[in-house]
Amino acid sequence: MIIRNYLPTDNAKVYALETVCFSNEKRSLSVLEKTANLNNFVGLVAEESGEIVGYVTSTYCLDEAEIITVAVSPNFRKTGVATKLIESLISSLKNLNVNTLFLEVRESNLGAISLYEKLGFTKLSVRKNYYNGIENAVNYRLSF
Repeated sequence: MIIRNYLPTDNAKVYALETVCFSNEKRSLSVLEKTANLNNFVGLVAEESGEIVGYVTSTYCLDEAEIITVAVSPNFRKTGVATKLIESLISSLKNLNVNTLFLEVRESNLGAISLYEKLGFTKLSVRKNYYNGIENAVNYRLSF
């Protein structure tokens, strides 16, 4: 598996993976394309045998960044793909003089929460009923 920079030519494949991973909450392809074209965008993809099996997207401003999305193909979950993507993202952000990374996750996504906490993220706050008015969002921060 290789981790590489997200390229504009990846949009359709990333969109297809996002559709699998987030069937009810995926972004439109046009929103994905617009986000990937932002000057402050940093994205990475994980490839296995030429196929995108995971990705992470983020934006940054000055010394802070926020993860927009982390997704891994169901067939590649629990294999370290997300860990490698986030660690590579942190490395890329450090090169941009970013030293703080934020993210938000569904309270019910215990696997992701476990991963983030293993990587050193600390819980900041909870947004009540953030997702569809029924599920809380948990905000995390990592300083590096």
